[in-house]
Amino acid sequence: MPTDLTKATAPATQKQDDCFAVGDWLYVECKYEKAREHFQNVLKRPSLSASESGDFVQAIKYHHEALDARSLTSNPTVMSTIYKNLANIYTNTKEFNLSRENFQKALEIDHQRLRKDHLQFGQTYANMGKMCQEEGNYKEALAYFEKAREIWLKTLAPTHVYIEKIEKTIGKMKSKLVRMDAGAQAPEQPLNHFDILARNNVMIIWLDEYIGRDENCRELKDEFRQITNSLKMVDSVESCRRCLEHVKDRKLFFIIQGKYAKQVVPEIVQIIPPSMKPVVYIFCFNMTYLMEWAQEQECIMEGGMFDHEKDLLDTLTNDLNNYVKQKSAEYENYLQPEVISKFLAELNQMFEDCRQTRDTITSSHQTDHDTNQATTIMAQ
Repeated sequence: MPTDLTKATAPATQKQDDCFAVGDWLYVECKYEKAREHFQNVLKRPSLSASESGDFVQAIKYHHEALDARSLTSNPTVMSTIYKNLANIYTNTKEFNLSRENFQKALEIDHQRLRKDHLQFGQTYANMGKMCQEEGNYKEALAYFEKAREIWLKTLAPTHVYIEKIEKTIGKMKSKLVRMDAGAQAPEQPLNHFDILARNNVMIIWLDEYIGRDENCRELKDEFRQITNSLKMVDSVESCRRCLEHVKDRKLFFIIQGKYAKQVVPEIVQIIPPSMKPVVYIFCFNMTYLMEWAQEQECIMEGGMFDHEKDLLDTLTNDLNNYVKQKSAEYENYLQPEVISKFLAELNQMFEDCRQTRDTITSSHQTDHDTNQATTIMAQ
């Protein structure tokens, strides 16, 4: 039975749609543990659901309601979690000053209740590194990522998934800083000394109106650069034209959306010497309207037309494998088959990551037939 105090308090706390009201009641009835569990569950539901769905305004509202709930002020664990959640949300909304402010509040609380090498500090510093990375402050991001790694290594094995991921992130930050220091005009050198494509004079050009944009998929593009500089993503026919002049002396593998094929393929035929035998892969759900024309294009017959992205990727990977093995022997630049296979498998996985990312990007832009093709990687 509710106490008289509970009844008196109820109108103030049990407002319509107030997700914290039950917790307030439990707190008033001195059921502190149940109140704590309730608030933690509440935070995991609407606030995080709103954040995951991209409704950051609603997520921020939920978290500030939690901060205002009087039954949380005595629980440092929950308070710290709220500040960290807010910080991560503000990172997503590009409000970096607010993100930094909330991270600092969380750290102040954690320093009072946790030992300095606690795993939570590592997670917080990793998230702060992500904040700085999004802000474009790569030096500070690197410092935070390295700090997170230092803390985690005191508890976790070097083979732990956290360590492996942070090592990969640190490598990306270092490569980013190296490229920045070298200057925008300096030619990039692949970090991977076994860049199979570069060693065999291969170039892949991928025409995609979404992934090709500079502002999209930046992290994935950084990952590609970790293993090769022989992949160029472009977002328009004009970008293709400009690019072709610089790759006309390389073995070209080209991925094109069907709607651009009749514009781009003639440019390839005109600019790339026949001796280089360019290979073109066309992705299109409705291949009928292109079939007769495509059969007259030698470069498309070398590659093919596809209505399923997996078939295209498998064919591309197989063609690259055969070409690289052949040229490695011709150039006396022999590499073990397993080295080639490992490189191409990693490249193939990155293409798959791009497919998944592109599906996310285009899910809200499917407004016509060609955009409907964008639900798969190589409409792309």
